[in-house]
Amino acid sequence: MIRQICYKETPISIFKKRKGKCRVGGACHNLISEFNMCDFPRLEKQGPMVTSEISPQHASPPSRCFLVVRKMVLLLLLLYLLGFGVWFCYMSVTKQPAEYLTQATYIQNQADLLEEINFLKLTIRNQSLEQKEEFQKLAIRQQRLEQKDVEELIRRSLSRYRADGIGMADYALESLGTTVIASTETHKTKYCKVFGISVWCNNNGPETAIQPEVSPGKCWGFKGHQGFLLISLPYYVGITHVTLEHLPRVLSPQGHIGSAPRDFAVYGKVNKKDGGNLLGEFTYDYDGEPIQTFEISNISSKAYGLVELRILSNWGHPEYTCVYRFRVHSQSVW
Repeated sequence: MIRQICYKETPISIFKKRKGKCRVGGACHNLISEFNMCDFPRLEKQGPMVTSEISPQHASPPSRCFLVVRKMVLLLLLLYLLGFGVWFCYMSVTKQPAEYLTQATYIQNQADLLEEINFLKLTIRNQSLEQKEEFQKLAIRQQRLEQKDVEELIRRSLSRYRADGIGMADYALESLGTTVIASTETHKTKYCKVFGISVWCNNNGPETAIQPEVSPGKCWGFKGHQGFLLISLPYYVGITHVTLEHLPRVLSPQGHIGSAPRDFAVYGKVNKKDGGNLLGEFTYDYDGEPIQTFEISNISSKAYGLVELRILSNWGHPEYTCVYRFRVHSQSVW
């Protein structure tokens, strides 16, 4: 036996057409009121019985509460989608200015970098032009030697030549007061005829070595290859250099200078009895300049009034050795 349960239903319109604009707040309020009117406990008690006793042929349309719930779910879903759309639009709008700003900053940085590169190129180009102009000026100066510069060079060369050839004062000149104290015996090589008789002539003495004139044959010659010359300076000096001069090889009648001194030593003395202090040992260069200056290595503050030249060997002449000129250089002490 099938029991039929009937209850009165009041049909309502879910989507009721209204005039004017629909207010979301009012619709939500009506849905909530209708939802509260549903008798959920009674439906829960009668639900199993209804489902078991009502056949599919006599099933009733959806209940009022079910329709209300469905409307609320759809409304909530619509609100969620609407909120998500608003949020997405907001994020898109707020993000675009940042992207535009980043892109604008990048473009500005690139423009600044390009401007700086162009400035550096211009600077390098200007510097290159300036350096090129300076090089051209220097080249012109080097190529154009003025006449007054040439005259100045000639004047200096002549002044140096007038300054005894080396530009250093000679304190062993006879004209300054230097005298010969002692020396090796002069070698006699010349003969003179008097009334047809050959006799010894006066040869150049040791004082020839302290005279400025140098010419072929005008020298002091002593026998053998060893000898000495002791001179007295006009005043005490601290000796720094000595000079030994011989005839240039091109001016020698024999074409060689075998009589020139080779190894020699220089001593400084305070008086005649003084054994002397060795100032240095030197070698006259056979192939060097005719005027050769030698520096005293062990220079001291001591001043000397006497200087001794000791010739230790010559360049091969078997009979005699010639000294054309001997010089002493320094500044006077007192």
